[in-house]
Amino acid sequence: MSFEYTDGRYLQPVKTFYELDVPPDPGRGFDMQCPDIRVGDAFAIFNAEKTRYAMFRFVNWFQPTPEFPAIAQFQQLVTNDSITLSIWQIGELNRQKRIRPVSAKGAAGRNLPGAAASVTDEERKSAHRRMAYVDACHLRMIELRTRTLTRKQRGDVIEEVAKEIKDPKPPCVNSVYNWQNRDKNGGRFDRLINFVRQGNSGNYGPREGSEVVRAMQEAVHLAVQAGGQWGMVQAVLMALAEPDGDFHHIRELLLNEDGTCRHSDRTIQRRLHDLNDYERDVLESGRDYAEIRHMTSLRQMRPEAPLEIVDVDHAVMNIIGIDPELAIAYGRPHVLTFRDRCSGIVVGFSISFQPPSYESFFEGLQHMLFEKSIDPLSGAMYPWWGRPLRLGTDNAKHLVGLNITESLKELGIQTSPIAPPEAGKRAPRSISSISSTGP
Repeated sequence: MSFEYTDGRYLQPVKTFYELDVPPDPGRGFDMQCPDIRVGDAFAIFNAEKTRYAMFRFVNWFQPTPEFPAIAQFQQLVTNDSITLSIWQIGELNRQKRIRPVSAKGAAGRNLPGAAASVTDEERKSAHRRMAYVDACHLRMIELRTRTLTRKQRGDVIEEVAKEIKDPKPPCVNSVYNWQNRDKNGGRFDRLINFVRQGNSGNYGPREGSEVVRAMQEAVHLAVQAGGQWGMVQAVLMALAEPDGDFHHIRELLLNEDGTCRHSDRTIQRRLHDLNDYERDVLESGRDYAEIRHMTSLRQMRPEAPLEIVDVDHAVMNIIGIDPELAIAYGRPHVLTFRDRCSGIVVGFSISFQPPSYESFFEGLQHMLFEKSIDPLSGAMYPWWGRPLRLGTDNAKHLVGLNITESLKELGIQTSPIAPPEAGKRAPRSISSISSTGP
């Protein structure tokens, strides 16, 4: 194995570790943070001129006494020579860019010694920009003698730093808070890595237009209805893109220049996999059969807008609350959640250490109806609130009663029964519908 220079020259491996001329440890590694190295991680260590190198595999950490700093044990590949490096020596090699991880990938290799050497110039420039905002926030907290900054104070710092570094697009307050939290929880071995943007699993490529999605959906439905699979979907797409087809106006987005389908087999297979059981039964056997087979799930009403139906449910958390000052165990907390059926967002909740009652229901109802204030410590926002048209309830005792009925009647909120989770069970009895003109 060899590494190539940009001018065409190749690095040469060394025969012994001493040819790398690693700086000796002066005994200053007591106050340094130990890097997060796992057994089996491989590293390349270079000499001072970066013309020779050797490959090493991390074995383990060795600490003879608690007063003595830990020492890393490495094994040189091919020769099997065993060497030891102190934390200071690893840090010095990292500072001189003479160590580089070669085995760990992704998030596992971000905080290893030498990881900063693989950072591009653009990533380094962006990391220094984020670091400038975070360091300015630290200085402002020192000036004000406080542990946190308010949202307004952090906004003033962002405005000052943006003018100083001439940043055309200053970050928002939440972004700077996230950078500061990442720096706090990140490693201290190489602080630059805490500000390098991590890779995202999402796809940043161009998205398909709505017409392409509609054409693909039409081709999938016609193919499944005819009993075909992904091969027929390609044929249907080619037919839809013909001059007399419904999607001839986007022919260049559906077909290649030679008339073949532009979309890969994997893309079409994903579109086929996206069909749920009800849609497939409708296409293959008709709507009557599909409604009979899926009558249990169809019984539950499907809202078309947020806050149209909000489901109320109760759960007991698998934790125990203990007061550390009074040494009192409160027990497992009971959570009553108000979840919007359309968006899936929890718009309100209540937590208590007693079984659910009208009081806990009314507390969660208030939390759902009114706007939430911004957290003064973290600056976090929770912008979801409002009055629903209906509440989805089951037959629980804390949701069936005269008090709740009268409360919802005053607010103009109707109730909707929640469908049973399994077929064959009788539908739960719901609160009698309340005649109201609505909100």
